[in-house]
Parts: sequence; C-alpha cells; structure tokens
Amino acid sequence: MVKFFDILDIATVQRLSASGHPLAYETVAVEGINTLIDAMRSYLSAGYDRNMALVNHDEHGKCTAFGIMEMSGSVGVMEFMAPKPDDEEMIETWADLAEAFVTHAGEKGGHVVLAEVPADGNEREALLRAGFSNLVHQNVCKLNKLIALGNATCAATVREAEKSDDPAIKILVMRVVPKLLQRTELDHDLSRTAHRSDRGFGVWQDQELVGHISFRHGRRGWGMQVLFRPDLDLDTVVTPALNFAIQQVLPSPNKSDKPVYCALPSYQSWVQPALNVLGFGVVASNMLMAKNTTARVTQPVWSAQPSKVRGRRLAQSGENAVKSDGLPMTEINLNLSKPKDDEAN
Repeated sequence: MVKFFDILDIATVQRLSASGHPLAYETVAVEGINTLIDAMRSYLSAGYDRNMALVNHDEHGKCTAFGIMEMSGSVGVMEFMAPKPDDEEMIETWADLAEAFVTHAGEKGGHVVLAEVPADGNEREALLRAGFSNLVHQNVCKLNKLIALGNATCAATVREAEKSDDPAIKILVMRVVPKLLQRTELDHDLSRTAHRSDRGFGVWQDQELVGHISFRHGRRGWGMQVLFRPDLDLDTVVTPALNFAIQQVLPSPNKSDKPVYCALPSYQSWVQPALNVLGFGVVASNMLMAKNTTARVTQPVWSAQPSKVRGRRLAQSGENAVKSDGLPMTEINLNLSKPKDDEAN
C-alpha cells in the first residue's frame, strides 16, 4: 500500500537510501539529494512543499520502498526511488509508486510526470507497467578535464543571453526540438524541464539565433545544456562557441572541485564530437520517460446530434457543427425518401 511518508518510516528510508537509483541524473548530480531531509520536508509541510515523499508498505505494515518527486511548475520530476528493482516483486512496487506519484501530481495541478531511467533495465520495465512512455534517449556527459582551445575563432557571434532574447530562444526550440517533446502550455520542451538555467549564452549568425548554451549552478556541480541547429559546422561554430561559454562561466574549471555535466538528447547527438574535443566523456545512457496526469478528450466534429427532420433536410443543432473541410454549416443534406404528403401531391 502506497501512502505519504510518516516519521515512523525514517529509519527504513535511511537504510534503503544506499540501494536506490536516481531518476533525474542531472538534478541529483548537480544539486545533490538528501532523502531524509526531503522526506521530512514533505512530512512537515503536509504535502505543500515542492518535494513529495511516498512510501510503500507490505501487508504486515512494513515499509519496503520509497520515492521522492519534485514539482517544477506543472511538471512532476521523479528524482529518486529505492531500493533498486532487482526482482519481480520490487518491479511491481516501483510501478505502484510511480502510479501514485502521477495521481498526486495531478492533484497538485501537474500536467505530466517525468523520469529518467537506464535504457535497458528493470527500472524502465517498472515505469512501462505504470503507463509511462518513452520520450527520448539521452547521454549524460561529464567534463573530466577541460582541453582549452585558446582564442579559437568562431564563425558566429557568442554573447550572454538577455531577457529580450527569450522569443528567439523559443523559436529555436520550435525549429530544433521534436514536436513530441514540445508542450505549448509549458512554454518549453520536456527534455529541458529539470534543467534550471542560471546563465545562458546565445550563438548568433546573420542576426539569427542558431544556438543556445545554458548553465545551472548547484551545490555539487554544474549542469550544462546545449541546443544547436543541425546545419551548423562543428569545427567553426559549435566547438568554439562551447569553449567560449565554458571559459566564461568557469574561469578555472580544472581547479574547481565541482564537476560539469551535460545531458545530450538524441536529436543533439551530432554535437557529441565537439564535447569530446573539449574533454567530456559519457557517464550514463538513459531514457527519458513521461506520463500525462490527465486525458484530453476532444469531441469529434461529426458527433453533433440532429434536432429535427423536415422533408429532405436534417437540421443540425449546435454552432460547432462543421463539414469535413472545416467550413461552418447549419444543415446536412441526406437522401431521405419523400414524405407521403409530397407523394400524394
């Protein structure tokens, strides 16, 4: 049985935390996660904190698993779940916890719940059973040692992004990000939901934004996300732009004790060689999964009900009745048999 975290479960949560699995790699790696603190905040706030902690109890009332989810606006991001699903029973437990998170996210006004799991594994199987679907495959890269390119010439203009650049960034997202990942009500793409941008750089070419690099500063490290048009040249535009942005944010990255992570979705995988040149290496290969909290039903245009029949014409009720070509109409012609009165005449 899944329910909210209770103070009596604190010892079990502490014990199970060591055998858990992060479900939002960049968030956990950059910001860090303290399961006890997040669980206690959820408990003390009575569900009003942005973090939500749920536990699963067996038939004997013993806590067997728990999970942590963060609400980011209208999106729920599952961050951590423990223990790992190593057997069939724990896979079902993960599925139960995931379904409960979706339900509670919907009650808080969330539209969708995200989770990041290994591309092949029991974690993905558990979420599939809970109704999640695959969105996009992505690699997580870590900067091991920055290979500085010096003052490499860039064939584009790179400058720090301003508030006035937001419309251009949205246009870039619409052109580059696959439609499946774009949500108009969220005003951005789902693959960047868990990435909070503290500082960004725009890449301009012929007065048009062709790339965007954003950075997130956390307690344990830096998070970086990139978005480039696929027609750009790696050697003359992408690599120098990345090198410039990193050096501006991290003046001495090799002397810093905070690592830099970059989540690279599959539609930007062509940028991987540029990251390799700068000293990044792949540390994880994950699948971003999602589930909507509500079902959206649109009434078909052909479902309007007839109100009355007069002769050979069927009067249509409602103002939304339309033909197949989308033109408004108030009547539909049908081949009905002649009324007996007409036959008599």
